[in-house]
Amino acid sequence: MPFLGGCYQKGFWECGYVEFVEIATNLAEGKGFYRVDEIEGELRSVRPPLYPLILAGLYISFGKRSIPPVILQSIIGVLTVLFVYLIARQIFSKEVGILASILAAIYPYFVFHDTNLQETALFTLLSAVTVFFLLKTGKSRHLSDAFLAGAFLSFAVLTRTTLLLTLPFAVLWLMFVLKNNRTKMVLVMLLGFVIVSSPWLIRNVIIYGKPVFDIRSGVALWVGHNPYTLTGYPYEHIDKMTAKAWAAIPDVEKKEYSSLSEIKRDSWFKQKAIQFIRANPSNVLKGAILKVYAVMGWKLSPNTGSWVKNLSYTIAYLPLLLLGVVGAFLARDKWKELSIIYSLFFTFISISAVFLGHTNHRIYLDVYLMILAAYTIVRIKDFIKGKRFGEKPV
Repeated sequence: MPFLGGCYQKGFWECGYVEFVEIATNLAEGKGFYRVDEIEGELRSVRPPLYPLILAGLYISFGKRSIPPVILQSIIGVLTVLFVYLIARQIFSKEVGILASILAAIYPYFVFHDTNLQETALFTLLSAVTVFFLLKTGKSRHLSDAFLAGAFLSFAVLTRTTLLLTLPFAVLWLMFVLKNNRTKMVLVMLLGFVIVSSPWLIRNVIIYGKPVFDIRSGVALWVGHNPYTLTGYPYEHIDKMTAKAWAAIPDVEKKEYSSLSEIKRDSWFKQKAIQFIRANPSNVLKGAILKVYAVMGWKLSPNTGSWVKNLSYTIAYLPLLLLGVVGAFLARDKWKELSIIYSLFFTFISISAVFLGHTNHRIYLDVYLMILAAYTIVRIKDFIKGKRFGEKPV
């Protein structure tokens, strides 16, 4: 059944990030939200909760059958196409919206990965819904839109925490674009964010003593800054280099590490990363450049070993990137509306340069490249038809 995604021969539950399956299984079996990692030990906040909770619900309802989650994630993909249309229509025109939604519907990476066991499809949808309601708030000035913008931003953060840095940008953006009731709108948006995220934050206050979305920033920093990070990255999966780095740590240090609590283990990794950064500034600079190239470049990272997949990715993404950049230039008069989208790119690139990333970490941003690329294509079409190139589609 080819529609089951890239690893359909193994089945949905055997293809993707294993920690999601372990957390979901533990939840479904009443063991709680946790997993045991061979390096980090027992982890109770290794991933944000939304995607594992959805998987746990599917596990309880249907068992480990592949069809239900594949159908659900296919629906999520369809909804993403819808919101691509709505965002593009709101910023540009109906014509741009239709073209952008077609690009989203046929984009090879989405078609191939949306039914795999990973949170990317859900995160892409939730980030798009967030952008839609932020844009809608900027135009409608409705409190309900502001509340939904904050709520969906919280849902997105509870799927992947990298979008947390978007919150201050969203506040600044609303203060900038709104002429009246700015403070009220921002407070309502923040209320939506807090209401949705508070159960998870309260749970973590009880466990760790502080309201955190996850306890892995130190580990993530060490993964991106150790003597082995750049030995194979970005063409090999970072897990291989991480395993080598862990193996190189002396046993006496590992013994010290194993006696620490979860939150102190994360601090232990953070200190190791900081020591490496201070001792190797040139390596850090080189790494930052490579990391940005890995997530934004036209080569698939990590390399799958299949020239067909790698070439297909380049053929699909490179034109999208180039047309998207041109579209950003052509739409420079709409910079106020687009600045909230540009902030997504800025925060993502900044996080990737400090930590690291692979292609699948960036994919949620491709929907905005599609919108800008569609705008470029419509402008070119109008120019060919004899319209003035400076005219904007209606």
